[in-house]
Amino acid sequence: MLQAIEKLMQEGKWKEASFAIDVRLQIQPMIGMLHAYKGLCHYRESEFELAEVCFMRGYVLDPSISEAAVKRAQCLYQLKRYREANDVVNEWSPIIPNNRTLQGIQEFLSYQYGAQEHDAWEKTRSANLHIESGVKD
Repeated sequence: MLQAIEKLMQEGKWKEASFAIDVRLQIQPMIGMLHAYKGLCHYRESEFELAEVCFMRGYVLDPSISEAAVKRAQCLYQLKRYREANDVVNEWSPIIPNNRTLQGIQEFLSYQYGAQEHDAWEKTRSANLHIESGVKD
């Protein structure tokens, strides 16, 4: 049955593969690879929120599926949930240190975090200056 699912995925039949995975998950809900495959189907359909949950289930059930963690980080990145993406990158980078996708996300996040932290600091500083000077908006 896994080969039939893989064939559907290779053919780009994401909805059909997703349905076949659902049928299989009814029988065997604890197989991490099925959840990871389901995540990939959602990912290819740009359904990043659904994909993220599936990828997480996949690697929680089977920690050897490191690619599911990478894909989860990509989903979180796409969803602009940068802090969570950073957590996944930090958790998995020591496990798969030469993964270029994780390295790329990590590089972007280090820049993004720097910008976000600076913006947050500037907003706080600006608000404090207004309060201290008695300026009202």
